[in-house]
Amino acid sequence: MLAAQSASAWFVVLVVTAAHTAVAMSNIVLPTIAPKVAESLGVNPVLAGYQVSLTFGLMVVAGAATLGLLLARRVNREAAP
Repeated sequence: MLAAQSASAWFVVLVVTAAHTAVAMSNIVLPTIAPKVAESLGVNPVLAGYQVSLTFGLMVVAGAATLGLLLARRVNREAAP
């Protein structure tokens, strides 16, 4: 049973790492190639900056919300008799 839980935990770590890698790569690669991609698509390269700003802005909001929920949960657990 413990081996199955350990394998499951490693799978979760692998999937989360892959997701973080994909997001990090999109935030690194897109601004780098934005001028050429924008030229070929006929759009303004500034749009890549908006994508990066939105990604990091939403990350800050999500992180703050998660921290708030975790702290509220901890306070509620400590207040319970």
